[in-house]
Amino acid sequence: MSAQPNAGAKPPPRVGSLPEGEPARGATLASDAWRRLRKNRTATASAVVLLALLVASILVPMVSSYRYDATDLALGAVPPSWAHWMGTDAMGRDLLVRLFFGGRISFAVGLVATVISFTIGCSWGATAGYFGKTVDAVMMRIVDVLYTFPFLILVIVLQVFFANQGGVLHRAFGSTVGVFIPEAREPSYFPVFQIVFVFAALGCISWLTMARIVRGQVLTLREQPFIEAARSLGVGHAAIIFRHLLPNALGPIIVYTTLTVPEIMLTEAFLSFLGLGTQEPLSSWGSLAAAGADALDVHPWTLLFPAATLALTLFAFNHLGDGLRDALDPQTHEGRS
Repeated sequence: MSAQPNAGAKPPPRVGSLPEGEPARGATLASDAWRRLRKNRTATASAVVLLALLVASILVPMVSSYRYDATDLALGAVPPSWAHWMGTDAMGRDLLVRLFFGGRISFAVGLVATVISFTIGCSWGATAGYFGKTVDAVMMRIVDVLYTFPFLILVIVLQVFFANQGGVLHRAFGSTVGVFIPEAREPSYFPVFQIVFVFAALGCISWLTMARIVRGQVLTLREQPFIEAARSLGVGHAAIIFRHLLPNALGPIIVYTTLTVPEIMLTEAFLSFLGLGTQEPLSSWGSLAAAGADALDVHPWTLLFPAATLALTLFAFNHLGDGLRDALDPQTHEGRS
């Protein structure tokens, strides 16, 4: 008699099939992380929301029949209607157009300042972690000293003392940009200079935490065999740092970069709320919220829409950052599943 198979035994996998949950053979780390990220519905929805807001910020001011700076004092502030979907402000300007035009500035501040922070933080932290010893001690003590200054107050001080109309930086901006845009030398271009200054100020101050994160990653990687092999082959220090160490530390760096964008956007919104950020006739979500807060009792919609849009954007960025953290860390992903 032939032996009966066990009733509870699983059937053998088909030829060419893979166990459930395992990535395909030959899949790269990036493709595996992308597969896990797509399974995170909250992170995927957050990415879609951010993409939709970014596209709307680019297109709406272009296709709308209203200009962001076109005033209609006879109309004044009116609530949402078919003619003005988000209503108008006290100067009769269409709030929908101003909201998405402000989205351009808010996104630009967040992204450009984050790129500056990313560049400085990665270079500083990787250099300190790679060389170690005295170089590491000196460079990280500088970071510690800068950490003692209140971040927001330092940005405000830079704004007050260096972003003055007719100052040295303003004249340098006019001379440099004026080569390509002659209007940059005119006083009416001063709000644009202030926005550029906000980009630089936020980016040059927000790199400290990035430097610490990168240094910690590099300290754990610099003694790995592939780094020793690169040294033995005569690869230079710069090539080891930027071609071997940083690419292998990208996981935590990408996650923190994603979380830096909303932090900088919120800081810019607060500065605009205080009157130190975006100036009229330009608008950002922070400046719109500040104007709406002044008219909250009589025109509540002027605060509701910009505040809700800013909150939605920050919420989406934070959830996207959480999703990226799980996708780039398989152990965290398996622990939660």
